[in-house]
Amino acid sequence: MVIPYRIRLDRVIAENPEPTYVTLVNPQPDKGLTVFARIALELNERRPDIPLLVVEGRGTSEPLAKLPVDLSGLANLNRMANTPDPRDFYRVSRAVLMPSLWRESLCRVAVEAMANGVPVLASDRGALPETLGDAGFLFTLPERCTPASGAVPTAREVAPWVATIERLWDDPEFETRHRALARAEAKRWDWDCVAERYQQFLGGTALRLRNDESPADDR
Repeated sequence: MVIPYRIRLDRVIAENPEPTYVTLVNPQPDKGLTVFARIALELNERRPDIPLLVVEGRGTSEPLAKLPVDLSGLANLNRMANTPDPRDFYRVSRAVLMPSLWRESLCRVAVEAMANGVPVLASDRGALPETLGDAGFLFTLPERCTPASGAVPTAREVAPWVATIERLWDDPEFETRHRALARAEAKRWDWDCVAERYQQFLGGTALRLRNDESPADDR
């Protein structure tokens, strides 16, 4: 029996949301910075009306300047400094990118984004498919794209990501449906729901242990 990790979703759901940006959290190589760079370049050329937000995490946004592609001319690229309250960026996110290049385990950003009704676009590496469940969008990245290689995917290789972002912006019914799917899927980590499942599992385990105990030998 697999029981999800407990997350206090009520502490990360933003009030008065103003969904605006396609957001990348923690711009690091293992989080798919090179993939984000290509998506940003394509959106800047095709849809400069779609704004991007890079939220600094354990590092700053300096790695953006060291990429083998030049992002300095992107007028739609914005930065947010590291914040102790993730609601600061969930409140303004319309979609969240998770183009991870390493084998992710449970990704809190994906769960918290879904709890806010924010669609997540993610790679299919590690546990991201399991985390997204029936919500969000999964894409396969080229094997050559790794944190160590620094390889930037081609425009064709990120075309499905770009097309999905454009549809979220242009098709209100499509966006509304996927926002609802995100909220529904995030309930798997709801504090009270998971606590009840833990109680059922541990209670059942204790009962089985009692039933398996052998009678004491009185001789």
